[in-house]
Amino acid sequence: MGQRLASLDSRVSPEVLSSELKGPCGVLTGCTAQTGSLVEIRRLYERYRKHAQATGHHLSRADFHMVLRNSPVEGLADAYAGFERSGLVNMLEFIAALVLFAASSWENKVLFLVELFDFDGNRSLSRDELTILCTAVLNGFGSLTTSPHLRPGQLAGLSEEVFSEADSTPDGLITYAE
Repeated sequence: MGQRLASLDSRVSPEVLSSELKGPCGVLTGCTAQTGSLVEIRRLYERYRKHAQATGHHLSRADFHMVLRNSPVEGLADAYAGFERSGLVNMLEFIAALVLFAASSWENKVLFLVELFDFDGNRSLSRDELTILCTAVLNGFGSLTTSPHLRPGQLAGLSEEVFSEADSTPDGLITYAE
């Protein structure tokens, strides 16, 4: 994946996915209680979804702390600082970053992300859903590391390439099996 990102932008190192975590964000991944299981992350996501009906996927500091209340990541001020841009946190990026570092197999992480970004509930991902997934995962990872966030055009190109490779039955949708 690092090679693909580097081919999109010369500023991105091919070793981007092996980058060191930024100091303030290290606490998110420093112990299994923080990285948590996918079950804990699912609970956090469900709390966010209930709250998001009123606020959308960008949360203010107060809303962010309300969603995280009584969760394994409650009280981590540096979590907000690491993900805050323009006064808001993109919760999809935050959740995706937690999934990347969750104590789980890659297969379970992929299944979790497919379910998370399957917004229409049809058990598959459209091009748009895959683009949102790629954006959230890569920007979430970039928030935890020194990696730059990719521009929308770069992300669209990457997600199109991933979609073309993954859609083995050219039906315009990617299933978990694909």
